[in-house]
Amino acid sequence: MNLVKPSIISLAVLMLLGCSSNTKTYSYTQADIDLLIERAKVEERQRISRELDRQAEQRRVFDSILARQNAQYKTVDKEVGGQSQTKSDKSDSHNINESKPITKIIPQSYKPVLYKEIAGISYMRCAELSLVPIPTDAKGWSYKTGQKELTATLCKGSRDKSIMLALQQKLYDMKLLSSDVLTKEQLVDGVWNESTLTAVKAYQAGNGLLYGSLTIEVLEHLGVFEPDEERVVR
Repeated sequence: MNLVKPSIISLAVLMLLGCSSNTKTYSYTQADIDLLIERAKVEERQRISRELDRQAEQRRVFDSILARQNAQYKTVDKEVGGQSQTKSDKSDSHNINESKPITKIIPQSYKPVLYKEIAGISYMRCAELSLVPIPTDAKGWSYKTGQKELTATLCKGSRDKSIMLALQQKLYDMKLLSSDVLTKEQLVDGVWNESTLTAVKAYQAGNGLLYGSLTIEVLEHLGVFEPDEERVVR
């Protein structure tokens, strides 16, 4: 594969030819031009190598985050079979809203619907399929890919910075959102991303909640949103 951009080589040649248009006329041999082109190729290869190293470091950081989460909490993914999670693994700090009953919202379609309006901002809920927690004999839960239900989720357009900061801060305080290499400012940045989703899944698995996406249920259970006292489930 040719790793050298033609534009860089062309630029180098033009710079060389431009020099020849000065007050003094210089004569360049073909060997001089070949040497200049070869230098441009070396510089471009070095640039590509640095970029590949940077991307490899980003992948290493992300893999480290996932490995840390999976080592602390037994989570499951939609592509993997059911796996048990015992209630004894939950810390007391997880049980934020146990005193407040949360009525699940069961959407009838994937159409976005108004969920809440706070300080003039309309938060919309959408719908996704999530894994259903199944009680086990060990007083825990398991998740199986065949056990899913349509679940109310926070629409992507409603995942603004203030809500994401509140969510990430709670997960960070519970040590669910953590990293050996990233700082708190990098983890709690108000941006919905894979590391935040991984932490949300760990919380869901540790509390027997619907699993796999940013559900309204988990946001209310965490206390990011207050549950409605009188709710009409649609």
